[in-house]
Amino acid sequence: EPSMHCLDNCGPKIFQVVEFDFGTTAEHAAILKFLAQKMPLILIVYSGGKSLHGWFNVKGRAEEHVLAFFKDAVTLGADPKMWSPVQFSRLPGGTNSKHQRHQSVVVWQPYNLSP
Repeated sequence: EPSMHCLDNCGPKIFQVVEFDFGTTAEHAAILKFLAQKMPLILIVYSGGKSLHGWFNVKGRAEEHVLAFFKDAVTLGADPKMWSPVQFSRLPGGTNSKHQRHQSVVVWQPYNLSP
């Protein structure tokens, strides 16, 4: 049936979001810092609950390179569902509807936006 939440409604991937369902925010930060050595980290968003979500610039990169990066992230505990371009993620400045908490930007590195 018709849906706005479908693969046909997606363009090329610009960001790969990496988030975790386990551990502490300190552990998440350490893993995101490690992954930032492999792919440009643009921002980290606090979920408003229990996790940090890293947004990595993948614009213009070969899909096999991005997939290898993401597989590394998954081996470190990242949620594999985030590979799908239609998977919902936390948005900077949004509100976590479960807890009504602000999804704040923890780190923002705009100089990493160039492909």
